[in-house]
Amino acid sequence: PQHYRQLVEFRLAIEEINKNPSLLPNVTLGYHIYDSCGNGMKAVRSILQILSGTKEPVSFGASDPSLSDRVAFPYFFRTLQSFHGSALAISKLLKHFGWTWVGIIGLNDGDMADEPQVLTDYLSRDGICVEFTIKANHYLTHLSGDDIGIGKIIQTSTTHIIIVCGKSIKAFFLVYRLRYKLILDNKTIILSPSASFIGYHVNFLAATFDDILIFEPYPVYPRETHEIIEFINRTHPSKDPNDTLFGNIMLMVCNCLTRDPHKYNIHTLFSGIIDTECDGKEATECLLSITSSLLAALSPNVHLAVNIMSQAIHEMHTSLREQSPERDREAHRYQYQ
Repeated sequence: PQHYRQLVEFRLAIEEINKNPSLLPNVTLGYHIYDSCGNGMKAVRSILQILSGTKEPVSFGASDPSLSDRVAFPYFFRTLQSFHGSALAISKLLKHFGWTWVGIIGLNDGDMADEPQVLTDYLSRDGICVEFTIKANHYLTHLSGDDIGIGKIIQTSTTHIIIVCGKSIKAFFLVYRLRYKLILDNKTIILSPSASFIGYHVNFLAATFDDILIFEPYPVYPRETHEIIEFINRTHPSKDPNDTLFGNIMLMVCNCLTRDPHKYNIHTLFSGIIDTECDGKEATECLLSITSSLLAALSPNVHLAVNIMSQAIHEMHTSLREQSPERDREAHRYQYQ
């Protein structure tokens, strides 16, 4: 749902900009979307093609501090602040409440593996000491012997404040497993923005993850604005029953029977679930569940990124037109700006 919501946010932002006569007049924004179809190899190939191409990559979600190095990454741009800003905010919050003795759990995962060290640096500047730093392996989300060692460190620690850094969905399973085993009793958990799992399993969160402080970037729009709900309803896959995307969503989310025998066999083999016909009430309930998931899966950074880029292009167009009105009809290339 979150990935589809990102597509919805992207299309909505483009549509709003193209309808705004005061922004980029006489210019219509277009886009290309590369669908990896859930295939990791295709996703890697597409990313490498983008990074190796002639166009400058702009990221709406990369927060690795190392990407701010303009010598190493001169042509990489992003519309999201690096983790330094989040670390500063967390440090100031801890200092405000007098929480000067904390523990850190970092999910040892790719571009976010350095977050614990960055956070430690900011904490030390505010006189906050770190009792322990745990770098959890990516397979901690499954059954593993790591639980015993990590659980012992946490249970024997004297701090009552634990900060979790890492990817949101992995942080979700990590906290759930530790809380389920009563390892986090009497501990206050703080999730960094990268570890925030708001938008995942919302109904499940309310009953399971009480007393957790979550740092979440402030969205540029209310979560359930009329425009977003209307756009989701208007572009919902159910509007075209023959759409393969809609069939796939019904199959994966609600185990609704598909007309494609090959797809049915694959899904049954890997899920172990026998699909059933979804007619009437079942189909309606499935659609309501899908729509609810889309509204819960927030992606404000996508909407913000499109708006920032369109505003920047508008400013450059306006500046050039004011400097040389006769060149207003020419095509312009804004390389590395």
